[in-house]
Amino acid sequence: PDLANYPAGSVTVDSLAVHRASYVPVYSHVYYDGGRPDLLDRMLSIRNVDPQRLVYVSAVGYFDTDGKLSKKKVDRLIAIKPLQTIEFLVKRRDASGGSGANFIVEWHADSRATHAPLIEAVMVGRSGTNGISFVRKAEPLPEWNAK
Repeated sequence: PDLANYPAGSVTVDSLAVHRASYVPVYSHVYYDGGRPDLLDRMLSIRNVDPQRLVYVSAVGYFDTDGKLSKKKVDRLIAIKPLQTIEFLVKRRDASGGSGANFIVEWHADSRATHAPLIEAVMVGRSGTNGISFVRKAEPLPEWNAK
């Protein structure tokens, strides 16, 4: 997405009351037929489910199976409006990440009353006439220092 469409204005991370992070497992491929990899498209979806308050995202990192940062999808503070969604795609032909890939999403809010965003990864693939799709929800990282 064009991050310019999600301006945070003059808000800074330090001015926000809530600092959280979420871990989202994703799979660049799954194995079939005795261990052959089947590559998958991976989509990260971040949904602001709060109908009244903004949710801010300061970082979205895509990590490989070894825990190394592979890609930065967000490198500045952006704002997701109430009930708005932002999505990030890692294409099928991009095999980086491996079967143990993950995203870390650092998110913030200006009020503790703000509902946490719904963060999910959707994986989709096909081989011949067969298709596969599945969803993984994010896990909160309560001890993460997201500042």
